[in-house]
Amino acid sequence: MPCDRSAPNCDDDACRVFHHKLAAWRQRGLSVAPSATPSRSSNRKFVPPATPNNSYERGIPRDSRGMPYLDENGGVMGQREFNSKQRQIEETALARRYHQRESVI
Repeated sequence: MPCDRSAPNCDDDACRVFHHKLAAWRQRGLSVAPSATPSRSSNRKFVPPATPNNSYERGIPRDSRGMPYLDENGGVMGQREFNSKQRQIEETALARRYHQRESVI
């Protein structure tokens, strides 16, 4: 016999169990743990974004000694500026190293 969900006196055992549980849930009320509910943005503590801890993520290129490259004005050069001038910077550094070796020998 098909179950009539509106009638609690159904012959089906599964249907009776379901209606019994449903009645018990109605009596107790719906209880949800506070940890299961979504938090509101006003209640959350502000956590600042993590700051990068290495020079590559900060966008500051450095040479083999760990010194940052400087631009023409003496300020720290950014990664984009370094990328556009990288060939010129490396050729200059290579020429300086070669010149220093000649003066030592």
